[in-house]
Amino acid sequence: MAAEVRRGYLDCPGGQVHFRRAGHKGPFLLLLHPTPMSSRSFEKSLPLLGTGLRAIAIDTPGYGMSDRPPVAEPRIQDYVDQTLAAVDALGIDEFALYGSHTGAAIAIALHNIVPQRVTHLIMSGVPILTESEIAFFFRNLGEPELQPGGEHLTRMWKSLGNLAPDSAVLDQLQMASSQAIAVYDHYLDGLRAVSKFDMQEAASLINRPVFVLSAEFDRLADQVDRLEELNTQTQTKIVRGMHPQLPWTNPALFAEEITTYVTKHAPSQRAA
Repeated sequence: MAAEVRRGYLDCPGGQVHFRRAGHKGPFLLLLHPTPMSSRSFEKSLPLLGTGLRAIAIDTPGYGMSDRPPVAEPRIQDYVDQTLAAVDALGIDEFALYGSHTGAAIAIALHNIVPQRVTHLIMSGVPILTESEIAFFFRNLGEPELQPGGEHLTRMWKSLGNLAPDSAVLDQLQMASSQAIAVYDHYLDGLRAVSKFDMQEAASLINRPVFVLSAEFDRLADQVDRLEELNTQTQTKIVRGMHPQLPWTNPALFAEEITTYVTKHAPSQRAA
């Protein structure tokens, strides 16, 4: 039977953090979403994850229903600080950690600060990007510019559709677009933070097993090769024929893969 999903807010030093959680037994799992989405991207998979894990998905500060960090241009460290404050507010000591795209950058940075608290490190879409690749994402999304005829809504739909151009995932595109529009005035914050974060250096410090679960058509599927070069303990599974954002597009597969990895693989400790 699927687990019930509950939502709430946590009072943290930089503002309130909104979260969704499911499950009352098993290891803790913290889920971090891509930009410019929210914890709603885990809406379909949380009830399934909660049958064997205590799964918690937070809205990255400034996205979903979490307060924006109290700085003009948030950096990855600002997101890490609030995420760690949220984990502490929940009273969680050790946890498995999953991040997708921007969420993966936050996950790596968070892990490097408290590696002893992270039992498993899991990612989808690792943003170890070249300058030209980052520029593509900026061009595709574009600067927020309100249009009196609502043309910016159509542009947002098309921009996000460029990342997964297939009618089979229209409900995912609707979800992603609604979350992006809700924070439209600052929806590029996460991407800007990634562009200013040295992902290559951060990834080189991981020094522990990493599980990468990615859909074949994810725009960042190929970048996993760069992580494998920096961390030879990386285990990769590419799900062929699948569209990105597996927690939404294939929640059953996502939940099974993540639950199996967290429950069947012994917690690994970062080498000294």
